[in-house]
Amino acid sequence: MQWIKLAHLTLFELWQNRTFKTLLTVALLTPLLAVGLSSLFLYDIGKVYVDVVAAMAQLLAVVFFIFLVVTLLSRDIFDRIVYVFLTPPMSRRDYYIGRFLGIVAVFVLLLLVLLLSSVLGAWLYLDGLSDMYQSGYKWNYLGQLVFFNFFQYISILGFIFFVVSWSSGNAETMLFTLAMLIFSWIFPPVLAALQSPDVMKDTPEFVVYFLQWIYDVIPHLRGADITLSIAHGGSIGYQDTFLYVAEHILYSVIFFALGLAVFKRRDL
Repeated sequence: MQWIKLAHLTLFELWQNRTFKTLLTVALLTPLLAVGLSSLFLYDIGKVYVDVVAAMAQLLAVVFFIFLVVTLLSRDIFDRIVYVFLTPPMSRRDYYIGRFLGIVAVFVLLLLVLLLSSVLGAWLYLDGLSDMYQSGYKWNYLGQLVFFNFFQYISILGFIFFVVSWSSGNAETMLFTLAMLIFSWIFPPVLAALQSPDVMKDTPEFVVYFLQWIYDVIPHLRGADITLSIAHGGSIGYQDTFLYVAEHILYSVIFFALGLAVFKRRDL
């Protein structure tokens, strides 16, 4: 059970990191930003509040994974710090599992701080306003925001572990991670638009199937969009929620397993 010790060490390591403490501070101050921006609007202040928190959740997650997680794993491998861990009885599998779970625990902590501070800020700011102004806000909207964001970035974490298993440096790992984020954000809406009846009527059938295959295969980072849709009057069923969670867990497991397989054979 050496991975438990490494997970605890990872948690402590990231907790001591100044960048992570900065992210925690930003998460704590997010309600102030949300209040400041929502106060510029006359109606639907609750919707604006949720929109701002959603945007900050995305920003915090991207900075966390790009500048903390990628840097931590790259430093382990390319600065040879991994040698300190990979001594009996710890195996490479224990190292991968311990690092992964430790990072997940720290990410959960960051999201919980954002959730609690945002709920508290909304309670202090919106509770005394009329329903007309509170429209679009319920505390569970923020809970759903954190929930959906957590799972979508778990799949990105799995991808990072896959890339770092074969990349040649920190810059390369960061580049591929950014490319994955951009690809997953931009391409699904583009592919969805390309599959509209007006566009597809003159498109060869094999291209239609190819586009559909790409659309189904790539991860869709739409957690914030789902939450904002709910805040603006939309809804999501239990089945869709289950499929969303299953999709990102599956992506994470596949990427993690591929990365571990490569890492076991890598010459360190």
